[in-house]
Amino acid sequence: MLMVTLRTERDHIATECFSKTPSFVSGLTSEIKELFWYLTPYAFGLVQPKLNSIDQVKVISHISLTGVINSREGTLNVTTTTCECSFVTSMCLPCHHIFKLRKIYDLSLYCPELCADRWTRKYYQNVCRVIPSMTVPNMTVPNITEQNCVNVVTVSTKKKRIYNQHEKFQYAYTQAKRLASLASEASGTEFQKRLKLLNLIANAWETNQEVNLDGLASQESLNETEDLIINEPEDLIINEPEELQLLNDLPILPPRIPKRGRPKGNDKTAIGIPKKRKIVSVGLVSFHKLPLKLKQCQMLKWVVDEELTMLAMDNKKMIGKNDVERIPERVSNAIIDDTIALGEIKRFFTADGWTAVQQIINFKKQHPSWLCPVCSEDSSSKSICCNRCLEWSHFTCARVNENVKSKLWFCNICKSAAK
Repeated sequence: MLMVTLRTERDHIATECFSKTPSFVSGLTSEIKELFWYLTPYAFGLVQPKLNSIDQVKVISHISLTGVINSREGTLNVTTTTCECSFVTSMCLPCHHIFKLRKIYDLSLYCPELCADRWTRKYYQNVCRVIPSMTVPNMTVPNITEQNCVNVVTVSTKKKRIYNQHEKFQYAYTQAKRLASLASEASGTEFQKRLKLLNLIANAWETNQEVNLDGLASQESLNETEDLIINEPEDLIINEPEELQLLNDLPILPPRIPKRGRPKGNDKTAIGIPKKRKIVSVGLVSFHKLPLKLKQCQMLKWVVDEELTMLAMDNKKMIGKNDVERIPERVSNAIIDDTIALGEIKRFFTADGWTAVQQIINFKKQHPSWLCPVCSEDSSSKSICCNRCLEWSHFTCARVNENVKSKLWFCNICKSAAK
């Protein structure tokens, strides 16, 4: 499987090489375009950075198509066709040193002799698996230019899969259910016709006979003429053994197993009355784990009074500009906490009211003052934050060791409120 994937990937790359033209080619000069159509896209991707760094090459001296260049590898002796740098030695492609010297002597940057054959499109076309399968031996391949591209078309024949008996049964069973559904939709004599047609097909297949629909149609017309005269009502009775035979051929599904145990929350009292569900209190949890309504209520209390908060939560009033607390010292410092999503309460304010809230937040961020709720002094150093009210308290005021190991800490005010 791995080898098939690798071959498919190589074929895809080769197909793109000969069938697609990048958009940046139109912006290249004529010499660089010739170099692009001569090399493979991968090789041109190695040479293009060298072309872009020609101006950065420092030439110490040059005479009679040779020169001395100072580079990161040291002093190099360069000619218009050779260079001592590691790129030319390892890749057998022209480097920026050669391009610089050729530019000084007004030589063309496109020189096929500087590139090894393994980097050319012609060599790639001969060795890749996609193109040779479509070419005729001894056929001359034209040179690839911008105006004369090679269109590659791959034709793959999909092998027919051999199904096992279980898969055959599943496919046939699906079609049989469809036939049964269509037959049951008819009524009266039309149902009898469809049922007889299915019986004829089943009888023919039991004897390994080929079924011809035209023959079945003529056979059906003969049966219709015979059924015009009915002597006894028993002629309308369907052959029960054949029907039972068809029913026995259908797959038998396992019976449905009911779930055991009593559903959770459906317990009853001793006298048979359903138990009342207990209201689960929020308890002492961090601010971020509170329900959305409780978080919104808490954040509204930071900027407005409690009565107005209840009216806003009941959607009875929109908070305006005059309702917002304008004194920054009366607004809780938790409002400037970076982890608070204040956008959750924006829908409770008018446009002017929300602008007033943002002004208060910007002022408190520019003049931050974290005050301890116990001693009302600055708590910017040696303090701990309550995970419920987001207020900072001194370690000494909270009577907590500085090396506290628990992930969550709650102040005494929040603990007493949760009881």
